[in-house]
Parts: sequence; structure tokens; C-alpha cells
Amino acid sequence: MLPERRKSQRWPTFFGGRILFNNKLSSVSCVVRNKSDAGVKVTFTNTTFVPDEFDLEISQKSEAYRAHIIWRQVDSAGAEIVPIRPSDTIVSFDKERRTRQLERENAELRRRLSDERSPL
Repeated sequence: MLPERRKSQRWPTFFGGRILFNNKLSSVSCVVRNKSDAGVKVTFTNTTFVPDEFDLEISQKSEAYRAHIIWRQVDSAGAEIVPIRPSDTIVSFDKERRTRQLERENAELRRRLSDERSPL
């Protein structure tokens, strides 16, 4: 039997999650199979497309983490939860998408306002 190398006890879970990367422009659905204060095991279709560092969102728990892959297999990976610097605050994918939509709408309204103010 191999010696336990984890820093803290992991507990079995079965939470749906989302792995976010590429400045939150890309995401992969996953299942969080176990979790501790220090790390997670996630399963998903293909680990090849996921970078070594990513944001993990667990919507059922309203939790989000920055994570770094320690090991990977074809359909699963073990990741360490990386401490978040204050400047790296994680925003949920839905909030990020809504913010970008509002920014586009705001830019369009500013353009329209500018067009209306310009002399004929």
C-alpha cells in the first residue's frame, strides 16, 4: 500500500463543477469527486485541453477556487487549491458573462449617444 501524501483528508463528493481557463473564455464541465481544504479530484471527458492552472467553480456550494493540477489521467485530475492573492479575486462564470454583456450594451449606448450629439 502506498503511503498517503495528501496534506489533509479528502472527503467523497459528487458535485457538478466548471473548470474555467483562457481568461474565462473557455470552460469544461466536470464532477468534483472528492475535496479537502488543500485539493480536489475532478473527473471530465478529456484532461488534455485543460491547462495546469485554472479556476474551479462549484455552483452547488457557491464556491470558486484557483487550482493547479498535480497529476492527470485521461478522464480525471488531482489539483491543489492555490491560495488566491487579493488581486486575483475569482468571479463566477455567469457573473463574468453578464458583466461582459453589460459592457457591450454600455458601449453601444455610448456610441448612440455620441451619434445623436454630433452635428448634422
